[in-house]
Amino acid sequence: MNLLYVNLGALVLYKGAKIHFNQAVSDTSFAFYMIFLGFSPYFYAMYTDIPPLPVIAWQIFLALDILQSDDKKKNILLTATLGVVTGVVILMRPPGFVLLIAFFMVLFLKGNAKKMVLFFLTFLLSFGLTFGAGNYLIKHQREVTLLQGEGLSKGALLFVNLGLTQYGHNQEDMKKGLLQYVEPEKQKKYNNGMFKTEYIVKEIKRRLAEFTPLTFLWHLTLKQSITVSDGALGWPYTAVSKEKTAYINPLYTFTKNNMIAEWIRQFILTKDHPNYSYYNFLKQLVWILLSIGFFLVFRYYRNLDSWNFLSLAVFGGFLFLLVFEGGKTRYLIQFLPQIFLLSSLGLTNKKQN
Repeated sequence: MNLLYVNLGALVLYKGAKIHFNQAVSDTSFAFYMIFLGFSPYFYAMYTDIPPLPVIAWQIFLALDILQSDDKKKNILLTATLGVVTGVVILMRPPGFVLLIAFFMVLFLKGNAKKMVLFFLTFLLSFGLTFGAGNYLIKHQREVTLLQGEGLSKGALLFVNLGLTQYGHNQEDMKKGLLQYVEPEKQKKYNNGMFKTEYIVKEIKRRLAEFTPLTFLWHLTLKQSITVSDGALGWPYTAVSKEKTAYINPLYTFTKNNMIAEWIRQFILTKDHPNYSYYNFLKQLVWILLSIGFFLVFRYYRNLDSWNFLSLAVFGGFLFLLVFEGGKTRYLIQFLPQIFLLSSLGLTNKKQN
């Protein structure tokens, strides 16, 4: 299914960029998308980074539709649609709210309070219905048994705590810190209740108290630098022989001795093979080009709602990863559509209509 999600995301991004900007921006953002996400084996993993991509792209262009239109009835319908789409995104990836914050900030800065309130109420209604219905279905589904109990689920505060660990994603350090609040006889149990909100708040306070202003600034700087550094998106695979619980695809017997498949495994898929360095180097070069475009967009900055919205959406994503779990370029995947668009605007530097 990830193959479908990735390609659908590419289509939505290409079509939307062409409508809202121009052919050059559309082509450039599409090229970035395909290089970093399409021409990549990493979407094979069963994480939730990939499925929301087409919906996130749709979110972006719905917001741009509203910002660029003066038709009140049309905008109300678009806002209601945006609420539904956002409800779906949030059910998969909570950071989808970053785009909405950026959208409403731009509306607020435009100074039309009545319009903003109307859109917000419309959005809130459609989003609430969608998100509520989704949660109801999840709660009453019978396919997967969900364990119930205090301290078993992982809430937002847990990821704030995780973000305060070394590099922003050290789960062993996070668990070690939380275990000190659990009774000794329960510590070795799998479901020991370590994720209680009470424990997490105590641990956040403890970690913050250990920082000085200077060391906290260094922590954030290091975390951000790691987050944006890896053109391969920090999501490589190791050789099957080194995996703890390797899953052997039943189709592997058909490709085991295939020359093309072996080339892909050596050059693209497996990070610990010497040939992987060539692929990694090429991706890093394109990542540098993407970064140049990102900085150029502010060199050629125009006070347009579309540019302001995308800029806020990108910096909101960076801020999100500074506050919550971060320190891996893979976490940027959920913000890549707006990054691709913004960088493409910087590289093409075309005037907008």
